[in-house]
Amino acid sequence: MVALSGLDKSELENTLKNLEVLRDAKKREVESLRFQYQRIETEMRSANTAIHNLNGSILALRESLGLEDEEQAILMFQEAHTEPRDQLIDNSRAIMLIVARYHDRGGIGFTQIYKITQEEELGVTREYLHTVLNRKRNRQGKLVKRDGKWFLTDKGKEELGIAKN
Repeated sequence: MVALSGLDKSELENTLKNLEVLRDAKKREVESLRFQYQRIETEMRSANTAIHNLNGSILALRESLGLEDEEQAILMFQEAHTEPRDQLIDNSRAIMLIVARYHDRGGIGFTQIYKITQEEELGVTREYLHTVLNRKRNRQGKLVKRDGKWFLTDKGKEELGIAKN
């Protein structure tokens, strides 16, 4: 019997077996790559945490020596989060850092904060942003809103490790 492909039944069966073997090999390869990815992701998180902790120690020492300014502190904490943003990154902290960037420039409005979260691919919705900002203002006392602009409070600066002036 010859099939439409021009191959007889035994050749088609051999082709099928070969394709199944290739598929199974690819499945094993994908599983191996998934394991490697998870291991590397764990190592990246660990290294990122170490950078974050070292930055905190450096900032504390610089502050105690009177060497730190706000802009430097903000940049150091942002540097600690150089990995691609995903659910592992604390978006509420990222939002606080956005507010911190504009604290000494007259504050930042909601729309501008939202635009920056989209540019930085934080993946937050407008509702989530409202929730974070209001929670940081009302419950935690880390933000204040004046004339439609958001600012850090001393408590907010302390959370971010920014020296109070």
